[in-house]
Amino acid sequence: MTTSQIRAFYLALRAYRGYPETALCLRLISLTACRPGEAADAEWSEFDFEAKVWRRPAEKMKARRDHISPLSEQALKALEQLRPISAEGRYLFPHRSGEGFTTPNRLTYAMRDMNLGPRTSPPVALFSTAYAAEDTQDQSAQPGTDTWITTKVKAELMATKGIPAEVDGLRHASDGRSFPH
Repeated sequence: MTTSQIRAFYLALRAYRGYPETALCLRLISLTACRPGEAADAEWSEFDFEAKVWRRPAEKMKARRDHISPLSEQALKALEQLRPISAEGRYLFPHRSGEGFTTPNRLTYAMRDMNLGPRTSPPVALFSTAYAAEDTQDQSAQPGTDTWITTKVKAELMATKGIPAEVDGLRHASDGRSFPH
């Protein structure tokens, strides 16, 4: 997503009139840079509100390692808004049938309903290669593609903005250093 698409996303999200938990899920994705599937199957037990972190267990992660993401004040506020809707259950975003968790397709449909364009993906695109191209002049990235930025590229972008990788919960810096989990 380009800067103007990101701005349009947030404006459309404020005006979204669908299920409130869907809007909160999209907001959480944009605030944590998690994948849509990670948000969809997030469980309340994974969140430590005192430590302000989201601990995703290794069995849920592609790399098969625990992943810890810090939670901003905005992310914590979104979670507080979600509590009255789903805190009684296991999942933040339960499936409407009451069985299991919601599907990432629901998020894609919501994005389509917001009229953000035919190839708009859920807001992990804030960290997409299209955004990387804007910041790094990488001409190989095409706006609107579904290709995600790698952890290393994200770390490089953050470094150019003076943000240490460990602040974002990344476990790899642009120079290859790893941070403990």
